[in-house]
Amino acid sequence: MLKIKRKMWILVVLLSGAICQAVVVDPNAKTEYKVVRIETLVENVGGMPALCRSGSGELLFGYATYWEPVPTGGVIKLIRSADEGKTWSKPTVIVHSKAPDWNVTFWSGLHLMPDGSLILTYTQHYWPMRKDVPDEWLNPLKVDPTKVWDMTSPARKYEACIIRSTDNGKAWSEPVRIMPDSNCWAFGRPITAKDGSVLVPLIPAFPGPAEWCSAVVRSTDNGKSWSKPWNIADGPLGFNEVTLGVANNGDIVAIFRDTIAGPRRQFRQAVSTDNGKTWSEPKLIDIWGKMPDMLTLPSGRMLLMVGSVDCMDGSFTFTGPPKSSYAGLFISDDNGKTWKRDVPLVSPDLENLIPFDSPVMVLLKNGNILATSHTADRSYRDRPLFGWRDGLHCVINELAPARKN
Repeated sequence: MLKIKRKMWILVVLLSGAICQAVVVDPNAKTEYKVVRIETLVENVGGMPALCRSGSGELLFGYATYWEPVPTGGVIKLIRSADEGKTWSKPTVIVHSKAPDWNVTFWSGLHLMPDGSLILTYTQHYWPMRKDVPDEWLNPLKVDPTKVWDMTSPARKYEACIIRSTDNGKAWSEPVRIMPDSNCWAFGRPITAKDGSVLVPLIPAFPGPAEWCSAVVRSTDNGKSWSKPWNIADGPLGFNEVTLGVANNGDIVAIFRDTIAGPRRQFRQAVSTDNGKTWSEPKLIDIWGKMPDMLTLPSGRMLLMVGSVDCMDGSFTFTGPPKSSYAGLFISDDNGKTWKRDVPLVSPDLENLIPFDSPVMVLLKNGNILATSHTADRSYRDRPLFGWRDGLHCVINELAPARKN
């Protein structure tokens, strides 16, 4: 019986993969939103982006140098817009890697606190270099980074950090580590709960075959101090890439990837009715992808932006047909109980630039949604750092209601 089930599972995976490769934008589909503006914002950056509005009303956009915890080095940069994303400032560096043999990564960690201050969460990484790496592979890197750094070494380290700004992101405090005695990633959008506390999503490491779980830490003093982590979901299922959203009824919705029980890019969802202290049993939902981001509108509608929609494996990003789209919007009008597929994101060049991953959103003053996502530039496919930095561009999509209510 076990063998039969295994064969059936393999067949499902193969069939799903074939479906994933054929996801193409339907220009005639009826959607609640439409794309009204497309712009390439930053070129050749690997860091997963963040969007946030500051206390002064400016839009802030943050990004890091690299996508993964290697190569070593890297920085986090910030740009700002005073005209709702039409023009942007030159970038300023706000975080460096802690040492030359460390790396810094970041995803959707900007958040406006209740008192008008800002926080930014990020992760410092140390991955040991493999033995006997030839000098000619380095400076600049001439091979796939996995040939230089040991991605499975037990000596690897992850340090989740928070910095604060009280002047709208111009100056930042020294970093404070979250869970300083444990390996932990800071990952996903912080949120402010209905009681005014702030929750930061985390991916702590723990012993066992899955290694990761999904958790939050909580602050009741505008980020000056943080609680011990509260687990959203743990155990052998390997949950990660958690995003949080505050429903109109006060519930906190958590959506995260199920990396082991599978399929590996199908999402599970849990709900907290007590501001993040306890969570419901995580359940599979019928959405596939990675790097989710949630935003709740003043109307109570919840938006979910998903990267790599319907895509079980990252390679499908490049083997799929031209004009494929792998990042898209989902909508809930019932506090996150159900989600309806809506508009996909697009790029300035759908033949070569695939809008595939790491979408984040912010509400504009005119009621439109500004969303950014990474696009994969096919013309960079032969470079060693393609997918780590080279060929990954951040593109803006402005979404407007497709029809008046």
